[in-house]
Amino acid sequence: MNNNLVKFFKPKSIAVIGASKDSRKIGNAILKNILISDYECNLYPVNLNEKEMKLYDALAKIMEKDIVEADLLIYLQSSTNHLMEFIRKRGRKIEKSITEEYIQALNELYNKFFFHYNETPLLVINT
Repeated sequence: MNNNLVKFFKPKSIAVIGASKDSRKIGNAILKNILISDYECNLYPVNLNEKEMKLYDALAKIMEKDIVEADLLIYLQSSTNHLMEFIRKRGRKIEKSITEEYIQALNELYNKFFFHYNETPLLVINT
């Protein structure tokens, strides 16, 4: 398996920037989903104050220089209804609390991001 994919599917650690104790926030849902997943790694929930965020941004700019860019990005796009159907079919106990509104909000964020994405060629496949 490609080293970049290993880091994604079998990470040694995961940092969740914007993690939240508030169950109404997306940072809480993401953190919970990672906790119940099959990932066997160190988990670092991060919720920074303004001073810490400035430091993080400065460090990120330094580290971004080493990021390898893909030659092609493939986005597997799906409707909220289709995604909810997949979640129901999997039948995972923890996923029963995922609402259609949450999936719709994620879908809108992904679509907005990829609508404006222009770093590399982009192939959108509607699944």
